[in-house]
Amino acid sequence: MDQHLPPFTSDQLLLQLVRDVVTRRTNGTIYNLEVSLDEGVVVIQGRTTRYYHKQLATSAVLDELSDSQIEVRNGICVTC
Repeated sequence: MDQHLPPFTSDQLLLQLVRDVVTRRTNGTIYNLEVSLDEGVVVIQGRTTRYYHKQLATSAVLDELSDSQIEVRNGICVTC
């Protein structure tokens, strides 16, 4: 399981953590990965070829941020 970090000191730290967690847990299967904040909501965007990878990305972020009150929106597009 990923090691949890203390409360975030900056938005940039949070966004980098989310990028790293998604990349690591999905083995880099999310292409053109972009992570942003929209009114306090973490937004994950990119492309993948499997719904499983899209679900895994959300699960990875929620696991990592389980101690936080942060909402996650998954905008990853599944394509062939």
